[in-house]
Amino acid sequence: MNWSLSCLEKVEQLNFASNQFYGMVPEIVCQLGNLVNLSPSDNYFRHVGPVCRRLIWRAMLDIRRNCIPDLPFQRSVVGCYAFFSHPGFVPTVQHTVSFPCRLD
Repeated sequence: MNWSLSCLEKVEQLNFASNQFYGMVPEIVCQLGNLVNLSPSDNYFRHVGPVCRRLIWRAMLDIRRNCIPDLPFQRSVVGCYAFFSHPGFVPTVQHTVSFPCRLD
C-alpha cells in the first residue's frame, strides 16, 4: 500500500481483507475523513499506529486475524511464524510508485 491511498478523500468503506498484507496498517488510510469502515482483517499486519487504534476503539477498524501481539482475536503465533519464515517472504520495503492526488 502506498501514499496514493490518501487521495481517496471521499471513500467511506475499504476492504483489504485476506490479501497477505504485512507490516504496519497505514496511518494515512486511517486518517481518511469520510471513512466509517476499514477492514484489513485476515492479513499479517504486525503493528497499528495511534490513529488506527482510535478507529479500533470506535469499532470502525476490523483488525482481526493479523499478527498484532497486543490485540485480541489475532492469528496464532505459529501461524504468524509460518508466514514470516516462508522462503518467499522478503521483509524489506518494496519499491512503489506514488501518484499525486492532483496534477497542478
